[in-house]
Amino acid sequence: MPAGSAMARRASAMDELLEKTALVDFDHPSIRDLVASRGWVALDEEAKIRSVYDFVRDEMRFGYNKDDAIPASRVLADGYGQCNTKGILLMALLRAVGVQMPLPWLHDRQASPEGSAERHLVPARPTGDRA
Repeated sequence: MPAGSAMARRASAMDELLEKTALVDFDHPSIRDLVASRGWVALDEEAKIRSVYDFVRDEMRFGYNKDDAIPASRVLADGYGQCNTKGILLMALLRAVGVQMPLPWLHDRQASPEGSAERHLVPARPTGDRA
């Protein structure tokens, strides 16, 4: 595949979705230990996504962390989070099990008409060429 081709650019962009960032610190020992203890890596992709999602939804309590911009490992250590910080943890865990998924910022004034929480993180599963 030529380096400048659309497929090469798409592959490169998808590879970036598995990279570590300051917030998505999926290589942190606490995240690696959790993933290993749950056996998530051995699951098929759909089961990985469901298991990680269920963990963040059901086992991480709701609560406000000290900041929205804290690493996933800190959210995990806190044991709680709100939409933004739980979203960061979700992305770190998904990347730790090898699932490529972007997490764009969404400005949703309808969900928060007073402007108290205009920014929300929303996981968006890439669909590739599928409709």
